[in-house]
Amino acid sequence: MTLNSRRRTTSSCAVLLVVLFFAVNTYTPDTQRGSSEADLLFPSEAARPVFETLRTKRKLKPESTTSYQSEPTPDLHETFRIRREHLLEQCRRLNITRKFTSEHWLWSMLLEFPGPLDVCLPPKVGSTSWRDLHKRVSERGALPDLHPASAILVRHPLSRLTSAYRDKYLDGAPISDYDKNWRKSQGFNSPRYFYWYNYWLPTLISSGRLAASKEFLKRVRDARSIPGTNSLGIAKLRDAVMDTYGSEDLKTQFSNATFTFREFLEFILWVDELGMRDLHWGTYTEQCLPCQEDYQYILHLETVDAESRVLLQDVGYPEDIRLATKHRTKGLSHSLSTNDLEYYKDLPKALVNKIIKFYEYDFELFGYNKDILTV
Repeated sequence: MTLNSRRRTTSSCAVLLVVLFFAVNTYTPDTQRGSSEADLLFPSEAARPVFETLRTKRKLKPESTTSYQSEPTPDLHETFRIRREHLLEQCRRLNITRKFTSEHWLWSMLLEFPGPLDVCLPPKVGSTSWRDLHKRVSERGALPDLHPASAILVRHPLSRLTSAYRDKYLDGAPISDYDKNWRKSQGFNSPRYFYWYNYWLPTLISSGRLAASKEFLKRVRDARSIPGTNSLGIAKLRDAVMDTYGSEDLKTQFSNATFTFREFLEFILWVDELGMRDLHWGTYTEQCLPCQEDYQYILHLETVDAESRVLLQDVGYPEDIRLATKHRTKGLSHSLSTNDLEYYKDLPKALVNKIIKFYEYDFELFGYNKDILTV
């Protein structure tokens, strides 16, 4: 069952009552109703794609009954409207509605808050802050007068990669630095062997520092024949690495190995050529299925503080329920930040172009700037 139809049965009666109510109370003969604020936020049925949406009948933005010191910023509602219309337009133009159909990733990315508020949270887009918020909201107990909504959180694709590099490859530091003190200072919980078999050892192979054996390549080919290998991330690659390169001698030999940002990007492309993906840098288009699902709010991590406040207020949460952001990105929403840009300055143009091609749909759907030289 898809996210679009998950609550269709329970909401149909309520939808019918709402339709009857508005039909009785708003009908005026020979007069055309004007556009409401909700009509600005949610485009008309004619503008929607042919696929069924998350909550097709929920067109009006409900009014919150919670008391606030000030109303949501109208400009942000306009921003949400523009982003959503752009997404729908690009989905039609690119004709990718049926290109991505696997829901393996979607259900692991989706977080359901009371309301219900469904938020798709790909890794490396501030998902930790949202999960902390989910815990706090759950601890509050019943919250009255909430209104359903759906959202997706994204960030500049190239900025997401620099974040993944700092996380998985210690920002170029020797892997011997990944000890208890490092994990504590960075807030990491994953054991060392997880990084070794999932990232460091495979990158030693992709970079040529460790030769790819015939047995390893055979195991990878066999894994590719398994349905869903791509959506399972690099779990199959990890298994092939562990079975072929399980020697403890390699850990000693490469105990002080370092990895450049270029090697990390080449590793991403190498894994893709093997027919596999890792969830930490898989595309939003594949993970959240934005052309199949109906996300009313598209939030950018670069401006998430203000945007999340509007979203939570629209749902009807009390004013003290706010997102405590832990990831801060400097720079404009549609461009790459100055700090992130440094990672790309000296890379071969051909490599950068391949990475941009890899995230082509993410750039197009969410309006991020692909030309990093213009930042």
